Amino acid sequence: MTFSTAYSPRPRNGPQLSLDNQPTTLEALGSYVPSRSVSLEEVGGNLGLTRAQMKVLRRVYGVRDMRLDPEQSLFDLILPAARAALKEVTDPSTVKYLLYGHATQEVTPSTMNAAEVLRTSLGLHDAQAFALTQQNCAIGLAAIDMAGALLAMDRDPAGRALIVTGEKPFTKLNHDYHSLGSVMGEAASACLVARGGRGDRVRSYVTRTRGEFADGILMDQETREGHNNAHDSEVADVVREAVAKAGLQLDDIHRVVHYNSLMLEVSTELGMDRSRFFTDNLPKYSHCYASDVLVNYTTLRDTGQLEAGRHYLFIATGLGATYSAMVVTHAPEEDG
Repeated sequence: MTFSTAYSPRPRNGPQLSLDNQPTTLEALGSYVPSRSVSLEEVGGNLGLTRAQMKVLRRVYGVRDMRLDPEQSLFDLILPAARAALKEVTDPSTVKYLLYGHATQEVTPSTMNAAEVLRTSLGLHDAQAFALTQQNCAIGLAAIDMAGALLAMDRDPAGRALIVTGEKPFTKLNHDYHSLGSVMGEAASACLVARGGRGDRVRSYVTRTRGEFADGILMDQETREGHNNAHDSEVADVVREAVAKAGLQLDDIHRVVHYNSLMLEVSTELGMDRSRFFTDNLPKYSHCYASDVLVNYTTLRDTGQLEAGRHYLFIATGLGATYSAMVVTHAPEEDG
């Protein structure tokens, strides 16, 4: 289990400015996926899935392959993405916080604090390091929102927060979500967050939790059906609210960047063309807990598909059940 460290205000030695009216910005992004790719059939056979169940996953949900490397540790998975996000940071002391967002509550033995290990490994000795969970696969967006709030509270315009995600399936129950359309893969993401910085601007964030589905993977059949039936309308509602909160309309959204699912019903519910939903990574990676959204966003960046001034919609849902949406405006490249 990863323990969270309680927040306590730090001494304020730098310039003190009001950052309350400054937007949260995403200054740098990093992602990592293991090189080892395995097929659904190989994984499904090990999990005891039937041929019919695997056929449904492949044909209905779009699952084909995923990245899994049992020889890599949790930290082998996360650290490359974190280092990529920190690549341009010349003064590690400006990173005030390290937030490790993970969907699975138990990611390390109880004697190990994963956030502390990451802080030490990255040389962020002045950062407060803690973990966030309980919103499951939606925790990454919550971490961005929390990081922005903490930086605004500090009132230091030079302050930054590093968000990391990534975890490894370690039991059948933690790996096999075929009843919900997923078999889990491995990936990691990282994001350097500022307040009023030059990066991509976070325009809005909306989240909603339906506590009656709190049993998650352990839901009985009737409750699971209720959860599945609620998903599309709940996602559509938080999307509409997030877009309106950003002062935009759905037509203003250039691309939808979401967790690895086809989102067919959601696109229909919203009346948005499916081509605007980014699904290229789904057949290659499957669903990777809390990392999908930022991994997919970095894929768009790395393939030249992000356009300056365009608005992007992030969607993440967490079993339990949390539905979250965030609108981000891509910043222009800096001159020089």
